[in-house]
Amino acid sequence: MAVTIQTSPNNYTPSDNPLSYTFSSTQTGQANFSFKVEIILNGATVSEDRVFVGSGTYGHYDASPIVKNLMQSPRVTTALNTSMDIISTLALKVTEIYGNTPVAVGTVTSSDIFTFKSSLAPKEWEDSDFVADYLNTKWLTDTPNNTFRVIRGQDALCAMLISTNKKIEFKFYDSSDILLDTYDITLNYRYWQVNASSANLTAVYGGVDYNDVAYFTINIDTSELLTFIYVDDYCNDIHELVWLNKYGTYDQYPIEHNVSEESEIETRSFRKKYGAWNGTAFGYDSNSSGSIDFEKTITDKGSLVTNYMTDTVQNWFVSAYDSPEQYLYNPIGLLFRLNLTDRSYKNKQGRFDELIMEEMKYSRTMTRSTIKL
Repeated sequence: MAVTIQTSPNNYTPSDNPLSYTFSSTQTGQANFSFKVEIILNGATVSEDRVFVGSGTYGHYDASPIVKNLMQSPRVTTALNTSMDIISTLALKVTEIYGNTPVAVGTVTSSDIFTFKSSLAPKEWEDSDFVADYLNTKWLTDTPNNTFRVIRGQDALCAMLISTNKKIEFKFYDSSDILLDTYDITLNYRYWQVNASSANLTAVYGGVDYNDVAYFTINIDTSELLTFIYVDDYCNDIHELVWLNKYGTYDQYPIEHNVSEESEIETRSFRKKYGAWNGTAFGYDSNSSGSIDFEKTITDKGSLVTNYMTDTVQNWFVSAYDSPEQYLYNPIGLLFRLNLTDRSYKNKQGRFDELIMEEMKYSRTMTRSTIKL
């Protein structure tokens, strides 16, 4: 008897992409042979399945359909830095079962790998290893030039996976690119989110007037620069679109001027005739009869129109359409969930360098109802 794990997913594999295992046994010719497969997530068995030999002595199993529904979703955190707790260990326990009365014989358990809530396009995971291609070499975003434009007073989000403790360094600059202050902190967890909002950064400025800061950068061990440029335009209502990206963290983009809001009303009514007795006869007053509204439901919707942007920025920005989770900050910092109602978009690639405006239609996920009469 011998059962062997032949192949396992790469370490740090996205949970919503295939988590494929291949295993084999030297006893596949035995009567009533099958593999019992158990998924072990964070040290606990969460699923048990039966797999039959697919080719020769091999069995195949994809743990993703189970694992992706058990993984924690990310969230917008308010602290300066937070462990997201959405990365998990995954292992597969395989037992060979056979005999005229089938019984468990040999067992093997794969090594743990890390998986986290995300979903990459096929071309990004089929031939890639997250450790080599992303971990410690890339912020969890596709924003061009590693730059975010953010609004003072609202969330400024970024996140990254790390395999060892890392020092992150904040550097604050004024509009003349003069370094004003530096702040360091060491992180000792694998998946972390930074919320560099003005409320959080005021506490670490070291006496520098917050209004002096034009932009700031975040480095990881003095490399992997991520720049946040402040958008300051207090004469206009600035909204900020926030969406869950494919890496399982949040991207954001300010909508500075062109935000329209409107409502669509659905009316519930009934028909009624009014009248009165006149002696022994009842007469209807046709002038006061008709349809009576007793409740109205209001759906809020609108459009977001960006400032002019380059092709590369627009190609990243339209990833908001793909996201299953979008939010909009209004000018006073309130966050509400919305749905982007556009059903298609253009990837404007391979064009001459020019400026583009993107318009997005949206509706709020919750409707409002009037008083019911």
